[in-house]
Amino acid sequence: MLSSETERVMVRHTRNPLVNELAPLSEFWDADKTVQEVKTIYKRIGDLSASGPLNKTDLDTTNLNVGEYRPSCLPSILSEFVNKGENGSLALSALGGALYYLKQAFLDETLLRFAKFDSLPCSDFCEVAKKPYMILDAAALENLEIFENSRNGDTSGTLYAQLNHCVTAFGKRLLKTWLARPLYHLESIKDCQDAVAGLRGVNQPMMVEFQKVLSRLPDIEQLLARIFSTR
Repeated sequence: MLSSETERVMVRHTRNPLVNELAPLSEFWDADKTVQEVKTIYKRIGDLSASGPLNKTDLDTTNLNVGEYRPSCLPSILSEFVNKGENGSLALSALGGALYYLKQAFLDETLLRFAKFDSLPCSDFCEVAKKPYMILDAAALENLEIFENSRNGDTSGTLYAQLNHCVTAFGKRLLKTWLARPLYHLESIKDCQDAVAGLRGVNQPMMVEFQKVLSRLPDIEQLLARIFSTR
């Protein structure tokens, strides 16, 4: 239920936005409704795991932080939002709108099963210094021409085009993630530089051969996602 002025600003300052109108409360849930729905989903997943192959070890690997997976538990960060006052309620409501949209596509339970909740470094819910990376917003990505140039919107001349020597689909996706979330701490940046240096010089011939082997791999990441979606 945005005002017409707000809608005009969003259309003017974003590139070809896709708009999905959700009715307040019934579709764009409030915080209480969101918490209730998340608990219900986790209870259903927990009931299925009790008789299926998803054991406690599997749950630990999902980083859900839901204790012993009791239906009364929430991922720790969502539990923090419950006690964060108005800002926490707004964050949970935003999650509720996303969950309702996923529910219409029958993806809510599948994604929550393997979800790892985190807060953006630029939000009020965490300290930037504790995060290992920065978050670049849409304006920064566009002005710095990270993925799209300002002439025609394609990748020519962008930072991604200059750095992209990946030979696998999942490698290209990982590179995009790294560029959108640059490292924050100097020590991590130096470690990354050392890793790149180790692939050059005397190790260059071995790297070239390894690259040829990698180029023959299927899209493992996509195949794993398909396996997860069928569980």
